[in-house]
Amino acid sequence: MLRSVHFLLPHLKPFMNQYPEIQIKIINKTTLDTLTQIDQGIIDFGIISRLSNPSSYTFMKLADIQDIFVAKEEYLKTLHITQPNDIFAKGIFMLLEADNITRQYIDHFFIENNILIKPEIEINTMDFLIEFAKIGLGISVVIKSFVEKELTTGTLIEIPVSPPIPPRSVGIIYDKNRPLSITAQTFLSYFKILTE
Repeated sequence: MLRSVHFLLPHLKPFMNQYPEIQIKIINKTTLDTLTQIDQGIIDFGIISRLSNPSSYTFMKLADIQDIFVAKEEYLKTLHITQPNDIFAKGIFMLLEADNITRQYIDHFFIENNILIKPEIEINTMDFLIEFAKIGLGISVVIKSFVEKELTTGTLIEIPVSPPIPPRSVGIIYDKNRPLSITAQTFLSYFKILTE
């Protein structure tokens, strides 16, 4: 599950100040649930990482994101790593659940690079992966911008691997065949100006 609030919050208050009459309802769902609700007309749009084939949707890019491997320094010392990619043979991995779009992106990276990983822990939110890594349970794959504070303070260490996980995009997605409400159009126009 992508923490949409991370991308929304910096812009939400200025938008609400500019358009105080507009009411916004925020729902936190997985990517697949978000797409289902868009398809059913329950929500106007969602914030997700880019799909490989969004043929029936319009995707408006908000930012690039970078997935990285992280762990607590004390945990890494127990592995006695001599080469960066040794983590794949020696480490305990904690990943998102298999049906998560981000996990599928990471699994594709593993397959492309002939890396065999059997995660010890699978969970449905990145917040838990971050917390588990912080207490030294193993290695997590997380979005770098979500752990900037932990990386700066040294609470978590970024583990370089070769090759690195390719960056990907996050953005607003909506059904290209369904007319948007005036409120949704106003909201999207506001974000489009910010990203141009």
